[in-house]
Amino acid sequence: MVETVLRVDIAALPPVPNNPLPYRQQVTAIRTYFTGTEALRDAGGPVTRCKLAPKWITPPIVVVTSPKGAHDVLGRTDGFVDKALPIYDEVRRILGGNVFDFTHDAWLPRRRALQPVFTKQHVARFAGHMAEAAEGLPMRWPDGAEVDLDSECHALTLRALGRSVLGLDLDKRAEAVGPALRTALKYCADRAYRPMRAPHWLPTPARRRASRPAPPCIDSPQRFSTPAGPIRQWTPRWCMP
Repeated sequence: MVETVLRVDIAALPPVPNNPLPYRQQVTAIRTYFTGTEALRDAGGPVTRCKLAPKWITPPIVVVTSPKGAHDVLGRTDGFVDKALPIYDEVRRILGGNVFDFTHDAWLPRRRALQPVFTKQHVARFAGHMAEAAEGLPMRWPDGAEVDLDSECHALTLRALGRSVLGLDLDKRAEAVGPALRTALKYCADRAYRPMRAPHWLPTPARRRASRPAPPCIDSPQRFSTPAGPIRQWTPRWCMP
């Protein structure tokens, strides 16, 4: 069997289409991590570009939302795509280093360490826990009542993560973690896309609010047993007293 590999000159390809949304709406969408990508996708398609400022301030942002596009971007392990935007630096300073914000060299060994937990066999086991969490959430909503989908989706994420991966019930910790996490992420997004930024060591009021710890969501470092084996001492920085 012979595999043919096509070499494509990236410079010869047409540029990614610019997003047609007005500038202010693009900025708002990029700063709104939960629903902003949907607004950009609906307006500009599954691959769209946002140019918010000159390159010396911030590079153009290409938003990829299709499953195939996500696989093409995230499926490579050679460092071709790296986390070079200011948002990752800001998240790393506030929440600590993790697989979301580490650059490639630091991310790769951590990805390999987590990979056994997310094999197809183990993910199939997670499906039941995730389905149970999703089905149980709307059962507690009163008929005709207004629901804060932002906080409820955070609670759903913690419930699914806790039951499927960590073997814990994190429902009671959602109220403690949710507000602190939203404040921290809003600070990171606002600062990352601001043309002029104060030094990160300067104790501004916004930084103090973002760095303020939430009530302890985990009493002490623990060992959690997952379907793929134990996870050693999982204590996020924003959960520590």
